Amino acid sequence: MGFYTNFSEHDLIESYTNQIDYQGKADHEILEEILSRGSLEDFQTKIKNKNLIQNEQNRLIREIHEHYMNKVSKQECLSLISSDALTTKDINLLVEVKYNQIHKHIEI
Repeated sequence: MGFYTNFSEHDLIESYTNQIDYQGKADHEILEEILSRGSLEDFQTKIKNKNLIQNEQNRLIREIHEHYMNKVSKQECLSLISSDALTTKDINLLVEVKYNQIHKHIEI
């Protein structure tokens, strides 16, 4: 049983990404675990998709913040933003959470 055997997919992605970022390559043991769960290409695709979603969320957060600062209502903000990567449900949740967070930090 290897060190990475009990890692969740999220933890395995984080460990792999950290190794690539800091060492320039992944160690043999983590590559073995990735291959035991599927292909390296599929794993790297999951990482790319995760990064795309995160980048899209960050883009929307910047838009939400801008709309809030321009006194746009939450409802109007929802009608102004869109995403090809996130569902309507995800966008609604993001707007709700961010409007509340921004309000707490700015107005109070």
